Amino acid sequence: MTDTVATLREDARAIWSAAIASIAPAALVLRRLSLVGPERELCFDGVPLDPPVRLGRVGRIAVVGGGKAAAGLA
Repeated sequence: MTDTVATLREDARAIWSAAIASIAPAALVLRRLSLVGPERELCFDGVPLDPPVRLGRVGRIAVVGGGKAAAGLA
């Protein structure tokens, strides 16, 4: 295998890995959700949910999901 082919193969693998990492469900959730303020209000893209979810006032939240991404988010 020539150096050019090896380099192209390495570049292709790097591009593929970066693309897969950018759409990983857990990473997407972490990028889009945040907690704001002393009551730790849950926000999506910086906007509070409606109705508001204030983690400082609740003991826990149970999330139920299904589909292809569910296992990756568990």
